[in-house]
Amino acid sequence: MERKTTKLKTNKLHQGHYKSECQLLGLPLYALTSKPGNKVTITTGEEKGEWLVATQNEEYTLYAKYRTKQAGSEIAGEIRWDFQFLTTDEQRLKKLMEEAKESGRKFRLALVCGVKSSLKNALGAELVVLDENLVNECIGWNKKMERGESRRISVRYEKHLGLHVYGTGLTDLQAVKVPRNGIELL
Repeated sequence: MERKTTKLKTNKLHQGHYKSECQLLGLPLYALTSKPGNKVTITTGEEKGEWLVATQNEEYTLYAKYRTKQAGSEIAGEIRWDFQFLTTDEQRLKKLMEEAKESGRKFRLALVCGVKSSLKNALGAELVVLDENLVNECIGWNKKMERGESRRISVRYEKHLGLHVYGTGLTDLQAVKVPRNGIELL
């Protein structure tokens, strides 16, 4: 049986090679400011990875997380990134979502999925952007957690099938397909 290795080709926007993980965290901002004709105002939030964004069409709170470590098997044609939300992350996420709602802004969660690059010590990335409804669906706020468990959102790439998200609230069989070009929601 012949084994095939899956190489994830990142979208043109994300094909830059990032030397540090901090650069990955800024990818959503780069995506926002590089859209042709997009007038955007970005205000830094209280903590790393939080921004208030105002475009000509809408205002929203943007929260970004990144993962450079991939799970799954590239040989099996699947690459997966698991984003864990510890208790402090859960509280922060709930707070940001509530503040956005109270101020009439929308909420977006940007998941930056690091991809190994062919260049030495460099990373490429996939950008997945979720709206508040999909975040709530994936994270499963109503699911009772056992002691020591944390909530998660997983991003799965499968060759010819694209990117899908699921998590504590959705099984991998219930995964929702999301566009590879995450900036469409920004």
